[in-house]
Amino acid sequence: MTALDDRDLPWDRLVAKATRYAAALEAALHTWVGAAPYADVDLDAGTIRFTGGPAVAQAPVQIIGTVDATDSSWLWGWDHPSVPDGLDQHAALVREYGQLHGLADLTTRLVPVTEIEPLEFAAVAALLAGAQGVTSLSLGRTSVFMTYGEITLASGSPRPARASW
Repeated sequence: MTALDDRDLPWDRLVAKATRYAAALEAALHTWVGAAPYADVDLDAGTIRFTGGPAVAQAPVQIIGTVDATDSSWLWGWDHPSVPDGLDQHAALVREYGQLHGLADLTTRLVPVTEIEPLEFAAVAALLAGAQGVTSLSLGRTSVFMTYGEITLASGSPRPARASW
């Protein structure tokens, strides 16, 4: 869990800290699974698996939200009809921060977003939750932004996984 002072930071400072945190986590993942890993998400199991490099990494996953490229709208994971119960906890932490600071974009189910905001939302979720990483998958016109927890490593596989939702 994050230190209380992170929740007390103003949004711009929290985003800056979270962005640095997410970048460090991404660099660590690449040392294990290579520079361009394939991701496979199993919502029923609540896991994400990265393959395609020297190791296979698997971790519990959380859905922060989705972006619809058609209208640049963000739908929060804490009220998303496709997100199973329990996979919305990290998104809920961002909502709690938004309630504490009176930030409507963090507490409104569906909001318009810029290109960078979904990355910021996911990075903040990772920082507040103490997650081990942040990633996204594109599925047609929808991009899914996720955080993931403690990683389990196994020997790499020459057969890459296919992104799925």
